Amino acid sequence: EVIDSIISEKLPLALEFEHERREAGISIHSFGYEGQLMRTVLKTIGLILWAPFQICFGVVALPTIAIGEFLVANKVKDKAFGNSVRMASTLLVNGLWIIIWALVFIFTRFDFKCGVLALLVMTTAPLCFYQGLEWYRVWISDLRLLKRKDLVDKFENIRK
Repeated sequence: EVIDSIISEKLPLALEFEHERREAGISIHSFGYEGQLMRTVLKTIGLILWAPFQICFGVVALPTIAIGEFLVANKVKDKAFGNSVRMASTLLVNGLWIIIWALVFIFTRFDFKCGVLALLVMTTAPLCFYQGLEWYRVWISDLRLLKRKDLVDKFENIRK
């Protein structure tokens, strides 16, 4: 009976909050933190420092990402399945890409340490790039949330 009263009281508020949050383009990952302004400022500084790495990973991973995005854009209709296609193509294409470059490093007089470092960067580049995009997406959401104190209040009210 207590659970039913909580559900009947909170569920309409949660549904309204979810609708407004989605309309505003704010990620659920932006909620639930104290000091939203300071958190966003620190994230901004961190993402500015991360930007050169994001660009580097994007350039290194471009062949892998381009094929995955092409497949998702032109061949896949279901958005959720698109993520699976993107991950599978990343694994396959990046694997082939690494093998090709490993052969280049082996059959040339390339410094061994530089070759290993390059292969390490190439192996992790697509995943680091996608993770960086996620950080930027949530950061944009955090900026939007700074303008929507009403949504923060609704979230806190639901949590009580």
